[in-house]
Amino acid sequence: MRPRLLGERLIATGLITAADLERALAYQSRHDVPIGAALVDLGICDMTSVLAALVAQRDEGRSAPTP
Repeated sequence: MRPRLLGERLIATGLITAADLERALAYQSRHDVPIGAALVDLGICDMTSVLAALVAQRDEGRSAPTP
């Protein structure tokens, strides 16, 4: 099982909506920035929340069983 993507994780925790993610993805493609930076730049999410989600994503990947 793969770790959830950052946007999926933020939606699951209620920090952003699917519409917020779509807006950030459009911004990301126009400005060539990581999705976390797009969310912060647009004021959708604060940096602390993005970093916490990234840490959780990393930790989830570490605890996943190897095939």
